[in-house]
This record gives sequence, structure tokens and C-alpha cells, in this order.
Amino acid sequence: EKTDVYTAERKAWSDGATFAMVQTLCRPSNLASMPSGMTGLFIDECHHVAADTYMRIVDTFRERSPKGVVLGLTATPERGDKQALTAVFNNVADKISVGELIASRNLVPPKAYRMDIGLNDQLQSVSKTGAEFDMGQVEAIMDKRAVHSEIIRHWKEKAQDRATVVFCSTIEHAQHLAEAFREEGVTAEAVHSEMSDDDNATILRRFDQGRIKVLLNVMKLTEGWDCQRVGCVVLVRPCSQKSTMIQMIGRGLRPCIDAKRYPGVIKSDCIVLDFGASLMTH
Repeated sequence: EKTDVYTAERKAWSDGATFAMVQTLCRPSNLASMPSGMTGLFIDECHHVAADTYMRIVDTFRERSPKGVVLGLTATPERGDKQALTAVFNNVADKISVGELIASRNLVPPKAYRMDIGLNDQLQSVSKTGAEFDMGQVEAIMDKRAVHSEIIRHWKEKAQDRATVVFCSTIEHAQHLAEAFREEGVTAEAVHSEMSDDDNATILRRFDQGRIKVLLNVMKLTEGWDCQRVGCVVLVRPCSQKSTMIQMIGRGLRPCIDAKRYPGVIKSDCIVLDFGASLMTH
């Protein structure tokens, strides 16, 4: 099948399949070039489809290809803002559960621990801003040296031999906890939106190569990033939405099948350490 990519530089439509980023394709001048009579529009991470950028693409496709099929794919078919996906999709064509994926060995099973270090009552009282917890309040509870020490102590007891991804409340929280890990002799780095793309990419590459043990972030690694090496996921923030929690835990559930890329990595499960009371909530 013929394929091509539609980017800001290339802007090419294939007679077969064309791959494009929503952020590029949604611009009016780019949508104007969309061909008519296309067979289908496939949308990955389609739980975002209610957003205006996605809907511009869907509306243009339906206008020019009224017989075309719109197919969406997602691991989390729900939105925190409760906006319905039925405006675009009129049925669920197929559904596969996490349990089925584990049974078929497409995912490894999580080995989850609810970690109570005396903060659960405080975390349960955090207010929300919109659909999400107020991460400033979470930071005030979690971003303390004594809490960092407890987190690292438990991590060392249960998962210190594993490549680990940590989800924090704020950028400062991630930076401070990364420093606490380093003070304990553990290689740790944080990736976040205030760093350059090149710096983030360098850290992600070093983690993928096994040169960094603990990788910290806020919400940067919930989608579009996969590393088969990850054997532990640590939540040091609460998740108001079950779908967000599943996305975070999912970063560690991919089996390690690329022996060439990850030599010597054997993975039969993923340890989840939840310090944010999300497992209890959901």
C-alpha cells in the first residue's frame, strides 16, 4: 500500500494511507488540501475527539467523503470532562479489556501496592479545579523531604532493581524528588514541559538505554511514549480520573519483547507503588 506523511514541511497526500499529526492537519490552510472521496479516517487516542482541533478534521472529512468511515482507537474511551464521544462514534465496534490483554500476554500483570505513609486523609481532602485535583495542594502535601525519604525507602524495598517511572504533582515536585533520589545514590532525572525538546529527548533516550534508573514527570508520559524496560510505576499524586490512572500504570505494562534493544531485560510483571490513594479511590 502506498503511504506518505503530511507534515508542516512536506504536506503530501498519498493515494493509499496518509499519516498526520492533529496539530498540523487541523489548520484551515492544511484542511483545504484534504482530498475528496477518501475511504476512512482513523483516529488514534480518540478520546480526545471532542476537542475543537479534532472536530475540524472530522467535519472536513465527512463533508468531502460522506461515504467514508471514521474509526477511533483508544485505551481509555472516556473523558474527564464527561463530553460524549457519540457525536463522532455511533457504536463500539470492538472492546478488549486489560484482563484479556494480560491473559493473551500482550501486557504483563501489575503487582500493585497501596502505600499508606500517613497522608491519605490529607490527600482525600484535596479540592478540585475542574475535573482534576488541585496539584498545588497536592504538592504542599507531598513535596517534603521526609515524604521523599519514605517514598525512596519503600521503593528500595520493593523495586530498586527495576527501571522506574514516577508521576508527580508539579514540575518542582518532580525536580525535588529527582534530587532526593540522586542524594541516595540513584540515577534519576525529570522530564517536563519547561525543558527543550532536545533535552527531554536526551533524557528519555538515556532511560531507554538503562543509563537512568528513575524517570520522573508530571503528565508528560501518559500518552505517546513506550519503553519496554519499565518495570515499576510510582504514583506520588492522586488521580481524580480512573482513565488517567490507567494511562499512568499502563506505561509499565508493555512486555519486553525487543531483546536486541533491551538486552538482558526480563519482565514478567510491573510493580505499582501508589502513594496518592488512587487505587483506593478507583
